Amino acid sequence: MASSSEEPLPIKLFNDAAVGENLLHRAKEEAAWLLKSAGVTLTWVPCPVVTRKNLILCQAPARAIELHILPSPLTNDFSADAMGIAMPHLGSGSHAAVFLSRVRQTASRNPGVIDLSDLLGYAMAHEIGHLLLHSTTHSGEGLMRADLRPSDLKKAGQRQLKFTLEQAQEIHLNAFEHGR
Repeated sequence: MASSSEEPLPIKLFNDAAVGENLLHRAKEEAAWLLKSAGVTLTWVPCPVVTRKNLILCQAPARAIELHILPSPLTNDFSADAMGIAMPHLGSGSHAAVFLSRVRQTASRNPGVIDLSDLLGYAMAHEIGHLLLHSTTHSGEGLMRADLRPSDLKKAGQRQLKFTLEQAQEIHLNAFEHGR
């Protein structure tokens, strides 16, 4: 789907949960592979976590989208199975977050089915998918399901759970319109 003239989509990645380097690397590879299957090449822009003592802005192209890996949800407003949140076009851009505690819980409830790094990558790709689909709605099939059934997790662990063809086409189209 992607042509060589299309530039990679920059993702500003904030590792608020202090995920280990190896785990984060494998998760980024999995998320990038999933988006590549939709014709979108990602480039990761590591960003410093913003704190009161560190107010350094992340330098990234204007079309970059922002993804945070948070230790856990900041409120109790999320369903027990929610592994993240996406806010397409919030304020000055698109923002999403993945909740590491929820990803860990799901992986630990399914031992031998999917690795933590793969599930983290799937959660990252799912939230990026929301941003590129310009929607917070879910589908009944594929990677954009609201809740991953055990059979979905098994498919994910075998790299068989992807975006549907329609989602992949829309994601591909929107990725290169993003920020223009």
